[in-house]
Amino acid sequence: MRYVHYYTQKASVPEEQWADFKSKLKLAFNNLPDSSTSAGGFYKDRPLVLCSGTGQQGVQEADKLFVTGQGDDFEGEAVWINGSRLLDLDAETFILPNVLDPDNQEWMHCNTECKPYDWFVVTALILIHHEAPGCFEISSDGGREHWEPVIRWLVPVVGRVLSLPPAVDGIGKRYYPDDQSAFDKFGSALAEEPEPKPRPVVDPFENRLVGIPSFYF
Repeated sequence: MRYVHYYTQKASVPEEQWADFKSKLKLAFNNLPDSSTSAGGFYKDRPLVLCSGTGQQGVQEADKLFVTGQGDDFEGEAVWINGSRLLDLDAETFILPNVLDPDNQEWMHCNTECKPYDWFVVTALILIHHEAPGCFEISSDGGREHWEPVIRWLVPVVGRVLSLPPAVDGIGKRYYPDDQSAFDKFGSALAEEPEPKPRPVVDPFENRLVGIPSFYF
C-alpha cells in the first residue's frame, strides 16, 4: 500500500529551533502509545515498534532517534527511523535532516505504507512544522482524518497549541490542550525530560518482541 508523506526542505533549521524540536520529539517518544491509529488505522492491532533507519535495531532511548551525517545521504543531524523489519512492519526509511543540502533532496519523502511507525513520522512532521516554520514544505497522501489522531494525542503531551500543515487539511487547523492543564495531566513530564518507558524491541535470535506485555504475542 503506497502512502507517502512529502517534506521538501527549504532552509536549514536554526540551531535553537532544532534543539526545541528534539526536546519535544523526545518527550513524544517517551509517551508513545502501544499501537497506531494514524493513516486509517490499518495496523491498529500491531505494535508500534520504532527501529533505526535500517529497520533492524530497536530504538529504546530517545537519543537514538537521531544520527549524524550518513555519508552522501545528508549532512548535519537527522531523525533516522523505520519500523521493524523482523515483524514486517518496516517500509521506507524516514530521514528528517536539520541541514539543507540543495543537491540532495531525494530523501524528502517517506512511504510508510500505513504501518505503525507512521504515527511517529507524522509526530515529527507536525513538530517540525511548529518549531521551524518555513523550513519544510509538508504535504501528504493522507488528509486531516489520517493525521488527526496523532495531533490530538500530541497536543497535551507537549502542552502546546499545534496545527496541521495547511497542505494536509487545507486550512492549517489549530488544536489546543483541553481545559485541564497539560501540567496537571502529565505532571513533571512537562517540566523535565521523563524517564523513558520500556519500548518493545526485537529479539533477532528468538524472532519475537521482548520487553512488552504478553498480549502482543
